[in-house]
Amino acid sequence: MKELVAVPIPNLVSGVSQQPPALRLASSCSELINGWPSVVTGLSKRPPTEHISWLSTSNDTNAAVHMIDRDGDYRFIVSVAGGALRVHDLFGNEKTVKFPHGSSYLQQAWNPSEDLRFVTLADTTFILNRRVVAQKHNYGEIGEHNFTPTGTVQDASELPAIAGQAGGSIWYARNQDRYYQAIEQAAQPEQHGWVYQGEQATPYNVPYGGGEGGGSLPDPAGYAVGAQIQTYSYTLVSVPTYHTYYDEAYAGHVTVEHASQYYTYVYKLWRKAVTQAASGSYKWWKPLDEAELSKSVFGRRSPHGAGTVHVTQSVANNNYSIYVNGILYAHYLTPQGVDAATSVPGTDTIAHELQADLTANGVLTNRYGSTICFLNMPPGTTIMGTSGQGDKALRTYTTTVNQFSDLPPNEIQGRIVKIKGSVKDNGDDYYVVYKGNVWIETNAWNSGEGPYAHTMPHVLVRNSDGTWTFKPHLWAGRAVGDEDSNPSPSFYGEYIQDMFLYANRLGFLATENVILSEAGDLENFYRTTMPTIVDSDPIDMAVLNAGSDILYHAIPFNKDVLLMSDRNQYRMSYANYLGPKSVQIQYSTSFAVSRTIKPVNTGGSVYFVDDKPGYNWSKLWEYFPRETQAGDDAEDVTAPVPEYVKAQIDWMASSPRLKVNLLHSKLEPNTIFTYKYYWGGERKVQNAWGKWTFPGCQDILWGGFSGNWLYLIMLRNGGITFERMRCDESVSRQDINSRILLDRQLMKNQLTMRYDRSTDTTSVALPYATNINPEIIASWYQGTAEQQIHDMRLPVTKVDARNYYVPGNITTADVVVCGLLYPFMYRFSTPYLRQQKGTGEVVILDGQRLQLRYMSIEYRETAFFTTLLKYPGREPVKTVFNGTITGDASFIVGRTPFVNGKFRVPLVGNNKDCTLEIHNDSPFNCSFGAAEWTCVFMPKASVRM
Repeated sequence: MKELVAVPIPNLVSGVSQQPPALRLASSCSELINGWPSVVTGLSKRPPTEHISWLSTSNDTNAAVHMIDRDGDYRFIVSVAGGALRVHDLFGNEKTVKFPHGSSYLQQAWNPSEDLRFVTLADTTFILNRRVVAQKHNYGEIGEHNFTPTGTVQDASELPAIAGQAGGSIWYARNQDRYYQAIEQAAQPEQHGWVYQGEQATPYNVPYGGGEGGGSLPDPAGYAVGAQIQTYSYTLVSVPTYHTYYDEAYAGHVTVEHASQYYTYVYKLWRKAVTQAASGSYKWWKPLDEAELSKSVFGRRSPHGAGTVHVTQSVANNNYSIYVNGILYAHYLTPQGVDAATSVPGTDTIAHELQADLTANGVLTNRYGSTICFLNMPPGTTIMGTSGQGDKALRTYTTTVNQFSDLPPNEIQGRIVKIKGSVKDNGDDYYVVYKGNVWIETNAWNSGEGPYAHTMPHVLVRNSDGTWTFKPHLWAGRAVGDEDSNPSPSFYGEYIQDMFLYANRLGFLATENVILSEAGDLENFYRTTMPTIVDSDPIDMAVLNAGSDILYHAIPFNKDVLLMSDRNQYRMSYANYLGPKSVQIQYSTSFAVSRTIKPVNTGGSVYFVDDKPGYNWSKLWEYFPRETQAGDDAEDVTAPVPEYVKAQIDWMASSPRLKVNLLHSKLEPNTIFTYKYYWGGERKVQNAWGKWTFPGCQDILWGGFSGNWLYLIMLRNGGITFERMRCDESVSRQDINSRILLDRQLMKNQLTMRYDRSTDTTSVALPYATNINPEIIASWYQGTAEQQIHDMRLPVTKVDARNYYVPGNITTADVVVCGLLYPFMYRFSTPYLRQQKGTGEVVILDGQRLQLRYMSIEYRETAFFTTLLKYPGREPVKTVFNGTITGDASFIVGRTPFVNGKFRVPLVGNNKDCTLEIHNDSPFNCSFGAAEWTCVFMPKASVRM
């Protein structure tokens, strides 16, 4: 029994499915090219790209791009290719970027799109090169400074050849405990003379010369250019100095400082007159003193060879004694204190008397009130003090005290003392230094270190004048503690794989470790106080799993951080406040993740790519972090299209606002794979795949969203272009950009047009060259722009790649749009009858014969499309819809109509034999809602449910 039935398709927004047709949703299709499937507007032709500007004539397709999107007035594109960094605003205007320290950090990125990561905070963008091993810089005992030395040598004699150093280079010599700077100075007017070369510790391959200081140098005329000569000067140095020492066998002190100075004979050339510029320059190593450094590099004394005696109490009739190496060197008995004549002196007086005995016995000391300081004692020297009364009136120490209260109120400047931490309070040992009139916490002697800035993430900073500066960043070093109590961050000697901001901290991933900076201080990865652990301290933790599990991605989500290796996922969380004592990392799930494509957070979920070497196809997963780790899960959103998205994904863009993800593959460089989704409460009602292609495009280097705009960097004929696409979810499509769809779109103000009366033609010059003839459409308003628009599609004649002409005078048109045609195609899936079981399950009636009659397609705001009906062994049947409807009173001659209605396509044949496609190769929009197949149903048997 035959029966005429209708097979409805409720919408056309479910995208591509590669499942067997009988298993697909009725709204799925076989292919979708250049479509925009929206649950709001239905299926439309994708928006066009608009040409913004040329970025470069380069053909380099390997670039890393980052969008700075702070607000509507502060949006920029940062691009790195071939070691060069450039900044453009979103109108394509390039900004000046300064490189005071060069760009070698960027040049070490072999593959910028994979190797570089970006994080922007206010006016500063941190740039990480994953190919550079982070190194630490051992300061030695050089204190603090605000520059990064070019290098370090053991001795000044090992400084590199001055000719090979750039002016301003600074090296540190450990033996001399001093910085040396390469000074480059322009030549002076022609003259002969001796130029001071700088202090050195010993002569370095120079002829000997005599004299006391530079004033007694010989006449330079007898020396060749570049000759060197040495002089000596002797200076009596007041006690104490670093050159004095105590020796029990020799009761005295040495006060002679031997200083060597070098003078180099330099022939300085000017071209003719004194008023002309110098024609050359000369360099020398200049030792920097404290006044030439922005921060003091001194102010600390070595604790080795130091000792202290502190008179804490003044007690009557009491013996105060000091023993050095077990031998009594000083003694003082206080008066009985029974009357004024025998009154007990103060602690300062007692210390003065003890120091006098020490000096008489040849022991060099300094006294500060009631404190006696021993200097430069030979190794192994011991000091002991006794004072009766349980020895509480006299306290001695060398490098360590038990508690902070044991320290005297006065000490020699720069004295460093270690304080043992409280065992009861689980406190760490810590160090203090006496500066000014107070004890302040410090780091152990010769334990200064910090990140070597040239191997750490650099920063791109926007300056107040609108320019930008790329430079190494200033990172804090170890300011307190030592190597054991305040260890180095675990990223030293490793590749930093990712960088992120979280809970007012800067985070790094290195091997299996997560390293977070101090709270509120993004540059510091060391503890700032040792007596107790505070919640703001840096955090350095490893994920615990069998074997090595290198972390590649960190994605802040809600109050947690998702940590991803290439095969496992973890959750880093905390209870009330993120700190070393409250943070925890727990294993969550195991999914394969690309090492190079960073996952994106889209609000309620996280999308990540599974694209390992050797794969032919990529997978996109949607990860669902839950409130509890036990609930974490992920869904393969490419499950309906397992062989659709090509492998070797090199960038991904996402917009939670537009609910779309874009992926680009190196294997299909002129194509973007699109994933459109929509959640209705807890249920996903759209899961649509498709692809966008771009005419005349060789590669798409990057894409990123800002609001409703998608910005694209493309490689086209002649170089790299900057383009944008407006991806609105607007119900109304009345504006010119929605009606006329041309890629690389140019408006009237972007074209150079000139009308020639003699030939009645208008020449049109484009700002770019194209090897594809463009379309040019002119519009004249009749009445208001919303009511009457006349769109005229003009024949175009090519002159060359940039110049064309069209008939008539279009310089008077209200709107002129120029651009490249791009095709739209939608291929329907094979229709099947579906029947619902009593339980609600839908089954396919595949055993029944369906003889097709026609297809009804609902359209809205549509000007043009064609349908193509294909049968095996037959020529395709083409049907054209151009918006012209006979008898429609709204139709106006010369105006491009955008109408609503239904279009019926005649069909003949079995449902499994025919294929129906919708095409739109015109510059005008098309939009579709529901559709319906009508067929004759011829059951072969009854169906029981």
